[in-house]
Amino acid sequence: MSLLNTITRLRSGLIVPPIELIYTPHPVPHPYLPSTLSVLDSSFNPPTLAHLALANHTQSPSPKLLLLSIRNADKQLKSGDATYVQRIEMMIALAKEIEGGAAVGIIDEPTFVGKSKMLLEKFPGCRLTFLLGYDTLERFFDRKYYPGDMYTSLRKFFEDDGSKVLCAKRSPGSYPSSSNPDLSSALEIFPVTMVDIGEDVWALSSSEVRDAVKSGNQKWKRMVPPLVAEYIEKEGLYRE
Repeated sequence: MSLLNTITRLRSGLIVPPIELIYTPHPVPHPYLPSTLSVLDSSFNPPTLAHLALANHTQSPSPKLLLLSIRNADKQLKSGDATYVQRIEMMIALAKEIEGGAAVGIIDEPTFVGKSKMLLEKFPGCRLTFLLGYDTLERFFDRKYYPGDMYTSLRKFFEDDGSKVLCAKRSPGSYPSSSNPDLSSALEIFPVTMVDIGEDVWALSSSEVRDAVKSGNQKWKRMVPPLVAEYIEKEGLYRE
């Protein structure tokens, strides 16, 4: 089945829970019931060396899952963006460069609380660790993404589900500080592990890669994993 058909089936509600594994680094038993799982959830537009460093961090438990939501809470596809199919193919390229490999999956759910719930439906009893960049952490603790009480939802995530959050520091010496009062207050209540992914990659962003490709600045090739760079060139991505 093509990737596009899989996305269509997921959106139509034919897959319950709405999660589909697209790629695994080796055959997995059915049912596949890992005891722990690190989930790197991002828009992957494109994957960068920061994604790779976070996935490879020693505090990221194995096995690992690269997860793409096809229904994002606040990011709509724009002209010049990679399509979902192209992002999935870049995620597979990234997965092949992760130490020990990683699975690739897609989900039809925009929120982390919802993703935790659905992943536990698919992998009951699993201990989930979500791997986040700092910008994503700020959205995670922003009450505008919670239709009800944010703290009730977060207690479900951290306490009932037992899910954890591991976040890459914005700079090697930083600790979360933000103008967002929700983030500051939530970090006093809920545990978040901050990790240093390296001074050479912590500031890399997908938007910077896209801008460099569009402007013809070849520095972008030093900002993404080699297999991802090959794919971007082959597909002619981000040139417009």
